This record gives sequence, structure tokens and C-alpha cells, in this order.
Amino acid sequence: SGEKLEKFFTKEELQEFFGCLAKEDGWSYKWTAIFRVLAFSGMRVGEVLALAWKDIDFQEQTVTVNKTLTRGQKNALIIQEPKTKSGVRTIAFDEITLSMLQTWRRTQAKDYLKLGFNTMNPDQYIFTNASNEFLQPSNVLTRLRRLIEKNGLKKITVHGFRHTHCSLLFESGASLK
Repeated sequence: SGEKLEKFFTKEELQEFFGCLAKEDGWSYKWTAIFRVLAFSGMRVGEVLALAWKDIDFQEQTVTVNKTLTRGQKNALIIQEPKTKSGVRTIAFDEITLSMLQTWRRTQAKDYLKLGFNTMNPDQYIFTNASNEFLQPSNVLTRLRRLIEKNGLKKITVHGFRHTHCSLLFESGASLK
């Protein structure tokens, strides 16, 4: 579509976004955690959706990005090596993001057990659908669009969270690189 999309949220716009997200009924905590990781890690959506619990080191407060969820043959979702430019890397997570992930881990364990899935296996993917299968990246976009439209927020893309992360880092005095 021809509409101009802004590249990122400012700090204030991001706070407003999470405020709106917190008021959404019927959205699981999972969505808050997904958008938090997107905004505060600079990871691509495919990388976030490919994360397993074993990729997070809660002691060291880091996440290892070593795979991405992508479309393979016949449109099937498959796991691949991440894009080479940013490649396999370790990212520091802030305490709030880590604590949200810990809350999500407990919530996931409880909620998914009711659905018949034991998610306490370290190979368990962090963000899955109700069948404990990969979440569609398009599902993340749909949720984002719905929240933006409902609350009259600035229109950004899912990839815009990557730019948001960079702008927040820059704002807090990090170097441009």
C-alpha cells in the first residue's frame, strides 16, 4: 500500500504502545513479551520466533541468536541460519526484558500444560501458537496493525522495532555503530 510508514517509535511512543498493549483483553502475556523482545533487542522477527529457552542465559543476561524462522518450500515454516551480515551473535538483555521472559516461561508452562504440552524442555521454543508450533511472522504483523489501528498509534512495521531499538540506544548515548 502507498501509505508512508514511519521507521520507528520514539521512547514516548514506545511507552504508549506498551500501555495500549497492557489494556488489551484476551491477548496473552506472550504478545507483550514478543514486542518487548523486538523493541529491546534489535532482533529480526524471524530470529525472535526461532528462539528456544536454551538460547537465553538468565545468569549472564544474554541471548544467543543462532537461527531464524523463515519460509521454505511449499511455504512451510523452517529454521535456518540467521542472515549472514548480523549472523550468529550474543545480545545483552536488560533486566525488565529478562524478568518478563521469566514470567512468560512460568505462564507458558502453566497454560500449555492445560493444552497437553510440557514446555519445560530446554529445546522448547519460547513463542509458539496454541498447538505449540511455530508462530507465523504474519501473525505478529496482524497483531501489531490491529493494536496500532485500534489506538491511533503511529504506523510502524514489525521491522520498525529494529529501528526503534537503534534509536533508543542512540538516544541513551550509545555509538552509532
